[in-house]
Amino acid sequence: MKRTFSLFVIAFLVVAVNLLFAQQEKFFRQVTIAVPAVEVAGFGNSISGVDLDGDGKVEIYAVNNNWDDSGPGELIPRIYKFEFDGTKWDTVWRAQLNIPLQNTWPPLAIGDLDGDGKKEVIWGPVNFTDATQNPNPPRIVVFEVKGDGSDVLGVPDGSGNYLPNAKWNMGVADMYNLRPFRWFVQDIDNDGKQEVIFASRVAGERFGVISVSDVPDLGGGTETWTWEGNGLGQNINSSTLYDLFILDGKIYLIHANGAVTPVLFEGGQWKAKTAQTGVVPGGSWKSASVVDLDKDGTKEVIVAGWSVGQAKAFLLRKTSDTTFSTTVVGDFSTLVGANGRLYGGDYGDLDGDGYLDFVFGSRDAVPDGAILRLKYKGGDITNPANYEISIIDSRIDPTQPGLRYDIINIADVDKDGKNEVVYSNGIGGRIPLVIVDRVMYYTCAEARVDANNDGIPDRKATGDTVTVVGVVTSPNYVASANGTSYYIQDETAAINVFKSGSIVNLDLGDLVTVTGKIDQFRGLTEIVPLTTGLAHIYVQKKNQPLPDPVVVTAAELNSNGEQYEGKLIKMLNLTKSPFSVAWPAANTDANMTMYQNADSVTMRIDRDTDIDGQPEPTYPVNVTGIATQFTSGSTVYFGGYQISPRYYATDFQSTQAQVTFNVNMRVAILKGKFVPSTDLLVIRGNFNGWSGNADQLTDTDGDSVYSITKTFNIGDNLEFKFVIHRSGTDFWEDQISNRTYTVQAGTNVYNGGYFNNDSVYVPQVPLSVTFSVNMELERLSGRFNPATDTVSV
Repeated sequence: MKRTFSLFVIAFLVVAVNLLFAQQEKFFRQVTIAVPAVEVAGFGNSISGVDLDGDGKVEIYAVNNNWDDSGPGELIPRIYKFEFDGTKWDTVWRAQLNIPLQNTWPPLAIGDLDGDGKKEVIWGPVNFTDATQNPNPPRIVVFEVKGDGSDVLGVPDGSGNYLPNAKWNMGVADMYNLRPFRWFVQDIDNDGKQEVIFASRVAGERFGVISVSDVPDLGGGTETWTWEGNGLGQNINSSTLYDLFILDGKIYLIHANGAVTPVLFEGGQWKAKTAQTGVVPGGSWKSASVVDLDKDGTKEVIVAGWSVGQAKAFLLRKTSDTTFSTTVVGDFSTLVGANGRLYGGDYGDLDGDGYLDFVFGSRDAVPDGAILRLKYKGGDITNPANYEISIIDSRIDPTQPGLRYDIINIADVDKDGKNEVVYSNGIGGRIPLVIVDRVMYYTCAEARVDANNDGIPDRKATGDTVTVVGVVTSPNYVASANGTSYYIQDETAAINVFKSGSIVNLDLGDLVTVTGKIDQFRGLTEIVPLTTGLAHIYVQKKNQPLPDPVVVTAAELNSNGEQYEGKLIKMLNLTKSPFSVAWPAANTDANMTMYQNADSVTMRIDRDTDIDGQPEPTYPVNVTGIATQFTSGSTVYFGGYQISPRYYATDFQSTQAQVTFNVNMRVAILKGKFVPSTDLLVIRGNFNGWSGNADQLTDTDGDSVYSITKTFNIGDNLEFKFVIHRSGTDFWEDQISNRTYTVQAGTNVYNGGYFNNDSVYVPQVPLSVTFSVNMELERLSGRFNPATDTVSV
């Protein structure tokens, strides 16, 4: 019975430890792809995570945008192909259309319209008609990959530019306004060829289904385009269309007023049916996704509300070919504020749990630029409790509030087998393409845990691959040896990032994600990145605040160094031991012996800092640095703790500072309480025994403000008063409590106001006053005789 109980306790402890050190989920900006310099209005749309040319490298295609009509930088349509080479994103192809004017919000899709096995980028530059310059531009252009493994799409024009393989103005008259807003490419009618199915945000067609006979390899306009259907002449709800979805071979148009118009193929024609009102409250903006959430063979729609007050995710389930039920499965209003709106969307499995995640952009959200996640957790798809909402990124550019983040892609863009989120803004502002990656990580304390206290990190023994996230707090301590050795710290602990044989350039304040193995060298716990590529050591953010150094005594570091190892620490009042090695010359190291009272500590000056060769500081000195470790042998795991300063200018701080005390004696002089020519003004306090006249204040410029400057230890808490000494008698500040001041590093000025806090003086001026009184009635009555009587005041 006892043995059973013991086994149960052990099993419980194992479970408890595993729960305690469970990995945490966080989304980080993996990288950003900058907007090309010419693009003053940024990107207008993108497609991510494809490999159209079949070279094994992931591609992102992005087109530019027009927002302010500010010139060719945004008015002329351009397209870019970005390719990931395993470490960085390169621009490997671009093209500019022969269209002088474009408008806003271009649709973009991938397909194979002619079925020849070569993929195409299908782009809808939005018409901006002008009778002279641009009376009837193409509304659809198709760039097909060359098919030879190169990065080329389209037809070279001989100037370095590329022309589309196919294009069409959709057969409309000059100056006609037709603006596809969102489109999909699929074989909607099962005829063996893909069609382009779109919703238009202006009156007229309202929707369209179009096809093309061929996408010629050499262009030339030999293809034939066909309208297979549109809404001309059909009585379609007049509310604007900003979204659509295709379900079971049928088209559904989502109106801004929340209605949904079904479009069915009947009698050889695409026919719009009566709209169902209130399906998507507030309408939607390019967010509808058709999915099979619970994998039961029936597809549903997840769509985000677009209007103010409708920042919600809706589940639509088809009840007939023309009707849907609506269920709110996520309310984002608590995350984005009362005016926050949801913009754009995509879906995919972000965490690899087998369930879909949905990501939406935002407009007017608090926080600004919020990128939002709806996570389906499994179970009843109509139960909101089976979903989670969260913000995975925000504030990509706090200097440009109020933008609209409607470009949202989910794809595996770095070929790590996991999906990332790619997003940008679609209305100008030059926001880059932002790639956000989900990271499961351990805190630094969890990564370096030594549960049995044997000095060997547990995860070194198990060989686990771990990911940690921390802020860089040091320079590279082994750059001269062609290696990498930085320290990073989070809110729990710190760890050394070490990689021999290659240099990774990191900066102080970089927030980095590191994936690797836990190791140990001479007692120092390290994480060794699997590679130096972006997949295993990546800067998430620059210029992050550093942790405050922990003030540690020499005794504490020597006796409990594991608690501080790798952290940024500060040691006060260090003096150099007479037995220490000398201060290092340039390009040399030194392990100096320092004293703090009776305790000694090693101060390691590394040649890879800017400290060696500098003038030796004046002791005693306060030192800031990393708590490093170098034990006496490879199998010795405790001891050898050091402080390793990092930068000469910041890490050596004098232990003393001067304080200038000022007090205004003007009122005391006017009242005669202080006579500058004969009296002394002194300061007395806990620093001079509250006695004596040695610390005298003077007025060097005759402004009645008396001053004295004295030197103290940084951190001293001073109590004092000013005292007038006259002919052996002291006159203290008796109307106030003791004055106080704490000495800071750097410049200290104490402005004490008026002596004794007496700032009021009323001068005494002699005046002549004449009093008069009329005594006539008194004289006539006989009560006053001017000859013998007097009147007094």
